[in-house]
Amino acid sequence: MAKQQIAKGFYRRIFQRYLRPQSAQLLLLAVLLLLSSVVALAPAQVLRFYIDAAQQKSMLTILLVMAGLYLVSVVVAMGVNVWSTYLSERLSWSATNRLRADLLQHCLDLDMSFHNAHTPGELIERIDGDVSTLANFFSQLILRVISNAILLVCTLVLLALTDWRLGVVFTLFSLVTLFALGKVRNIAIPHWKVARQASATFFGFLEERLNGREDILSSSATGYVMHRFYQALQKSYKLEKKAGLLGSTLGATTVICFTMGYVLTFALGAYLYQQRVITLGGVYLLYQYMLLLERPVQQITSQLDELQMANAGLSRVRDLLETSSLLPESSSGSFAAGPLPITFEDVSFSYTPERKALQGLSLQVPAGKILAVMGRTGCGKSTLARLLLRLYDPTQGQIRFGTTPIASVPLHTLRDSVGLVTQDIQFFHASVRDNLTFFNRSIEDQTILEVLGQIGLLDWYHSLPQGLDTPLQSSQGLSAGEAQLLALCRVFLKDPQIVILDEASSRLDPITEQKIERAIDRLLTNRTGIIIAHRLATLERADQVLLLKDGQIEEQGLLASLRQDRDSRIAHLFATHQEEVLA
Repeated sequence: MAKQQIAKGFYRRIFQRYLRPQSAQLLLLAVLLLLSSVVALAPAQVLRFYIDAAQQKSMLTILLVMAGLYLVSVVVAMGVNVWSTYLSERLSWSATNRLRADLLQHCLDLDMSFHNAHTPGELIERIDGDVSTLANFFSQLILRVISNAILLVCTLVLLALTDWRLGVVFTLFSLVTLFALGKVRNIAIPHWKVARQASATFFGFLEERLNGREDILSSSATGYVMHRFYQALQKSYKLEKKAGLLGSTLGATTVICFTMGYVLTFALGAYLYQQRVITLGGVYLLYQYMLLLERPVQQITSQLDELQMANAGLSRVRDLLETSSLLPESSSGSFAAGPLPITFEDVSFSYTPERKALQGLSLQVPAGKILAVMGRTGCGKSTLARLLLRLYDPTQGQIRFGTTPIASVPLHTLRDSVGLVTQDIQFFHASVRDNLTFFNRSIEDQTILEVLGQIGLLDWYHSLPQGLDTPLQSSQGLSAGEAQLLALCRVFLKDPQIVILDEASSRLDPITEQKIERAIDRLLTNRTGIIIAHRLATLERADQVLLLKDGQIEEQGLLASLRQDRDSRIAHLFATHQEEVLA
């Protein structure tokens, strides 16, 4: 009972959020659907009178008028259906796109433990695929159920007006049919939910393998991957087949019920005609009304079938929306202006209980100074950067910017204050402008051009066929150096107080490398900087150095002091030029 109350409350919230803003269009659609139900009754009545008039050899003029009325009623019905279909499509696309946007924003706000547990392909299927099953639900499902119910009632009333016995018999028939359908309508819902999850898992598998196609080909693992592909596809197919078969019990029940209904119709029609209770036109009308009874009941059946899929989709949407971030977020708080000092106070962190990525880390970076972090792969360099952005929270200790703990300010405030440049630079399928500003329309084109000039990309900009409107597709068509410069441009436009730079390990041509060095110098001016270093030359611009080993501090201090200390590990690296420790 409590679960049903939660579901009803969720459905109510969904309708209020995504359909209430379109209440005027929804009302118009309701009127059109009701009108289509009423108009559907007219052609049968016109044909009844036409048949009776023809049988009685009425005047040709009367027959022509009735034929004209029939054509008008059919055209009006078609026009109403076209208009209602257009309006329902607009409603469904508008509502589902808003829901997709909300789901995407919600996923972006979740912590990394959620994203580590779900592949991008799976999330795409949940954000887009599950929502696609709700298109009809949002636009017209409930309204069509109501309008078909009204059509059903009107048809039964007209049958009763023709002869009360017809009204009683077909009312009982309709109640028995709807009762039978109600018994089987929910049978497929849990199976559709499992099938949707299998589909999401399959797309996650597909996305991962497509991204790793070069490694798969180079490792001669194509056969194994294809075997796994067929296994995942077969599992998804079997589950969807089972859900579809169980869902088809609705259709099968409908066919059985209406086969009996048509037998009843012809038997009653023949009997009443022989008793001279109804005319030949009345027999035809009885048959047409049986068709009209079949239409709403079949559509209600079909819509209940769609409702099973929609319920499964809504259930998964609800599960996703009710997933909360493990990172507690403050609703207020801010940092002081200008470059910020950074303090790590006995910070420890582990991705798994078995092994700590960082252990007992304590250090201070004064405002406006630069810390170079170095160490072998897996020593905790990247983890340190993730903690500064609060992609994770420390399992022990505290991080402060100035005197303010970073956990005490809103996440958007924290991340607005920190600029991150990674080695793995990603570009959206969007314009150069949107890629540089991250779709922030408040940044003017002139500001973008000034930054491009500062980092030496004006010549590249002038080569673009559409200027800032030129579309970028991932990093295709960009050299490694251009991609890094554009990533630096993003941080310039963001204007953060702290910059985290994961230095590129790839070698560049001397001219591009000089451009990048000058851009980094400008970027770090009057900002606190943390550089994850991969080359000894990078240490030259640092004020402090932190050497990590297995998540612990092996050595730290001022660069100048460490270079003069003969027992220092840093001094030994400079003396021997052993850059492999920075890899």
